[in-house]
Amino acid sequence: MRKYVTIAIALVLTGCATSATTVDELVNTNNQDSFTVGNGYQQTYRNIRSGLEKCRGLESSWNTPSFVRSDLYTDINEGRITIYSKGGMAKSKPLVYVNVSEVDDSNSKVNIYYQWRGHVGSGYKMYQNWANGNMTCP
Repeated sequence: MRKYVTIAIALVLTGCATSATTVDELVNTNNQDSFTVGNGYQQTYRNIRSGLEKCRGLESSWNTPSFVRSDLYTDINEGRITIYSKGGMAKSKPLVYVNVSEVDDSNSKVNIYYQWRGHVGSGYKMYQNWANGNMTCP
């Protein structure tokens, strides 16, 4: 029994140690989805931000974030949205990072980076719907 408890604790600690604590670390994982949208980057950014606001900034089956930070950079034609976890006793970590960039005047590319590999693909459709103006909550 003691052996199993030790293994379980080691697995939990390993999972905590390998999770991304910054957006840069999150971007450097393989936990991502991407797609192109037939809207300009500013409209796509606003649509995704509106979906997050309407649905209270959450992927409801995951975790309720403590805050969503979003920035629109018109000088580099890019929008960035980061959903952070509740900090509690630990520092808040990014759960999801969304980067919306301009492809051309009427198209944009959306890259979504997730904290956990299991979310790749499951959040894709929700963000794609929001990016295209469909504000359905999960």
